[in-house]
Amino acid sequence: MKRRSQIAGHRAVESFRRWATEENPKIQMILPLAAVGGLLQEGVGHLLREAGLVLLQLVREEEVRRLAGERHQQHSGRRAHRWGKEAGYCVVDGQKVPMRRTRLRDRQNREQRLGSYELFQRSMPRLYVLDGSKALRAAVRRHAGEAVCIQRCQVHKRRNVLEHLPEQHRPAVKRKLQNAYAMAEYADAKRALEKLPRELMDLNPSAARSLGEGMEETLTVHRLGVPQREALAAGRSDRALDGIRTAGGRATVPQGPRVSGDSAAAGFLGQRGSPKFGCQRSCGCLI
Repeated sequence: MKRRSQIAGHRAVESFRRWATEENPKIQMILPLAAVGGLLQEGVGHLLREAGLVLLQLVREEEVRRLAGERHQQHSGRRAHRWGKEAGYCVVDGQKVPMRRTRLRDRQNREQRLGSYELFQRSMPRLYVLDGSKALRAAVRRHAGEAVCIQRCQVHKRRNVLEHLPEQHRPAVKRKLQNAYAMAEYADAKRALEKLPRELMDLNPSAARSLGEGMEETLTVHRLGVPQREALAAGRSDRALDGIRTAGGRATVPQGPRVSGDSAAAGFLGQRGSPKFGCQRSCGCLI
């Protein structure tokens, strides 16, 4: 069931899209050439990002004018009034970028959601392959926002489950896990995995609990239909995690230094020697 905030956000997006389609207001963006030259000093990518942020601000202000009218002017069709600004963000290439957010209140003095701002926080899903570390998960979400998809490393999962089992039972269970993850369809793989805990309970309840913990996230690539699943879940993710821990210290909470969003980005975005995944070329949503 969707939460009330999700429903309100969806309605704001639909209202924004309908208004943009039916009225199609024109937005003009002016960039001084001197400013363009200065931005180009740091590369075309920097120019495009900064210009894009200016455009997003203009789109947002146009929607604010539609709902609240011009500042300090009477507006018979006013549906909301301005309620200050606060820190916000938009998602660009899977990363959260700070921006100021205009707040509105409707006639019932309730928060008026802006459809444009809701869309600013959406992005093409990006896939991060992680182990079970809560600190890494928190760092990724701080860095990339809620638009991320998290894939629990299947190699880690198999290893954790097998460590709880006697040696004589490990080959058979390992084979069943490998067969389940090798299935092409999400429903088939999930059905095969859900049968295993009952069998594992007779061998070692800890193994069954280990498999159940985060099991759904080990099937993210199946659910998304991402190709080359073995490349996603193989030992390359170990090297990416090692790269993050090298950059940010131990990933433990609360003891030890915490992994920052920048450190997570350095490991996963392939900066200075950190690994890139083999299927990156075939999946545009994968970091």
